Amino acid sequence: MPYSSENKETWNQAVVNHGADFLQSFQWSEFQKSIGQKVIKQEIAGVPVQIIKYPLPLKQSYLYAPHVFSAKGKAQSKKLEKELQELKIICKQEKSIFLRVDFLREQETESAAEMRQELKEAKFKSAPANYYFSAISQPPFAAHLDIGGSEEQILSNMRYNTRRSIRLAKERGVAVEQLENIKSFFNLLTQTSQRKNVGLHPREHYFKLKQAFGEDLVLLMAYNKKQLLAGAMILFFGEQATYLHAGSLPGSQNQEAPYLILWQAILEAKKRGCKILDLGAVAPEGSQNHPWQSITTFKMGWRPKIVNYLSAYDWVNKPFWYKMYCLRKKFSIFNL
Repeated sequence: MPYSSENKETWNQAVVNHGADFLQSFQWSEFQKSIGQKVIKQEIAGVPVQIIKYPLPLKQSYLYAPHVFSAKGKAQSKKLEKELQELKIICKQEKSIFLRVDFLREQETESAAEMRQELKEAKFKSAPANYYFSAISQPPFAAHLDIGGSEEQILSNMRYNTRRSIRLAKERGVAVEQLENIKSFFNLLTQTSQRKNVGLHPREHYFKLKQAFGEDLVLLMAYNKKQLLAGAMILFFGEQATYLHAGSLPGSQNQEAPYLILWQAILEAKKRGCKILDLGAVAPEGSQNHPWQSITTFKMGWRPKIVNYLSAYDWVNKPFWYKMYCLRKKFSIFNL
């Protein structure tokens, strides 16, 4: 079926058919435009691709194409030379410092090895090692939970302590509700951020995200006797649900609220026909004192598959400005 960059249904169907996720969805482009970013959408060698333009100081910018050319669909069986060349042309036309791309392609596969060689030949270079600590990037390691089986199968596959925590939350009177109140959720995230000293998007990010995705994005909030304990934002696209943002208040762990929220997310995802729940970033196996270690312990209790994606690659259009950009964290030249 032909698709149009201006038609939500046909664009999203084409994205799903090519194995991409919500980062290439029509809703994601609408969200990006609502927070002031330019979005470039076009077909590249038969694949629907959208690229986001991020402004930088001194009238500079860079481009980011998230999770393009997946391991499924047409891109799997042919070289990417044409796609990469067209992306470079767009970067030149936009006069951006560089173009960053990342992929839904696992590291340890034959196709990933071939892709790395193609990227090298096209003069793309691995993004700086710290790139994934930026909000404008995807994590190198993610946890994917298979929810295609029955509820009993999912429960039996998880660790005993996780299964026990779900039961204890119910016994202690915790209840999970699906709400529309973004303000309450943002207040919860703010308190979590302050307590754990972690970064937070601007307030408008969460409000406009909900506006863009509508019913495909839900808030699950856990209470006990009307006292808010924890909450999570779950996004649905195609056959995949994504555990996007979450927060909790002191004492919520004692009542096992985060476990019951995630279990309710699984049930809702299954109801919508999803096969995978993307739990998001995890620390690399064997790492110590990693910033994501605590949340990784929580996620691993569900026995997900750890996916190690091919790292992001940059094509540099303006070498001098690229060097300045890469020094941004050390010298605070750019705050993106």
